[in-house]
Amino acid sequence: MKSYLHHLIICGILALLANTAINAQEVRARIDVKNIKQDRVHVTLTPPKMNTEEILYIMPASIPGTYARMDFGYFVKNFKASDANGGFIPVRRLNDNEFLIIGANRLAKIDYDVNDTYDDTTHTLDVFNPGGTNIQADTNIMFGAHGFIGYFTDMQHLPYTIECIKPSSFFCSTSLAKQSINDTLDVLSAKNYDALVDNPAMFAKPDTISYMQGGTKISIAVYSTGGKVTPEMVAKVIKPVTNTVEKFLGTMPVDRYTFMFFFAGMDRKDLRRKDAFGALEHNYSSVYFLPETSDESMLKSWIAQTAVHEFLHILVPLNLHSKEIARFDFRAPKMSRHLWLYEGVTEYFSVLARAQTGEMTEKQMRRTLRQKMYGSQFMMPKHVQ
Repeated sequence: MKSYLHHLIICGILALLANTAINAQEVRARIDVKNIKQDRVHVTLTPPKMNTEEILYIMPASIPGTYARMDFGYFVKNFKASDANGGFIPVRRLNDNEFLIIGANRLAKIDYDVNDTYDDTTHTLDVFNPGGTNIQADTNIMFGAHGFIGYFTDMQHLPYTIECIKPSSFFCSTSLAKQSINDTLDVLSAKNYDALVDNPAMFAKPDTISYMQGGTKISIAVYSTGGKVTPEMVAKVIKPVTNTVEKFLGTMPVDRYTFMFFFAGMDRKDLRRKDAFGALEHNYSSVYFLPETSDESMLKSWIAQTAVHEFLHILVPLNLHSKEIARFDFRAPKMSRHLWLYEGVTEYFSVLARAQTGEMTEKQMRRTLRQKMYGSQFMMPKHVQ
């Protein structure tokens, strides 16, 4: 009995050590969206164990779904690295996005502040708002992780755990795995950096609605600067969209999907200065930045076609794509020359789906496709023609 008990104890210790080693090979971050100072969010990052003297911490130059360089590292300020005793570790900023940490084998913590992109007036590059970030204390946080958190060289595959400190009045809308510890702490988990970037979140006072479409839970989160748009208004538009998609595909391709809408009022020139209206697709969600209106017919015209298009991006390029997207290089993105496929096929499907469900006649479908083909000649970037 003693030998058997001794064996159990040894096995338990070995298992604990193994789990500790596994847990150590992850990136943990704490994001404080509650105590915002000077319109900046503070990030504290706990790295995995490093076995090298120097390592790069990299913020994305661009993200999947866009064809523009945005340099999210530009918005990182006051970058500091420290050891387990709180001692300073030298850091050399190589460019906007890359931080060379000298003494990485002693690295225990990284601290920095992040500005948002929506109301920035200093960056020379245009950041597409649906792929950007917003920081409005006690009001709204558009949390595209690529704007707040980076990755270490050759560690893009590691899992990420994000502790989000938030006001008790905030609700976090996301398709990421989420655990609400209490009313001021949510923990988000992603299997790797790509999954983290692919699943944005929106923090705001609860203004959400959800329903089941087939076997898929559809969640709609709305933030409207003037309070003119409600989730119920948006749901009236989105429900026919998801119904159209299910009929067109024969099934829903995912088990969950989150629509995140940011509606900017005409008076919010600080947010609308680029008028970067539009949407950005992800595997389990999409983000929309649209003008605010109380006119439901206008709202429908803005949302319906766009939402069908973004949802159908699940097919192309999120599942059918080139190697440039399959192994996306956040540091030095190599743009695929298949934009004609990704956008063209998706837009064709979005029009076809609406025609097959009776939302438009065949004549209307043909006219719509002709208009889009003609317009694409003026919209297609030269490098992908």
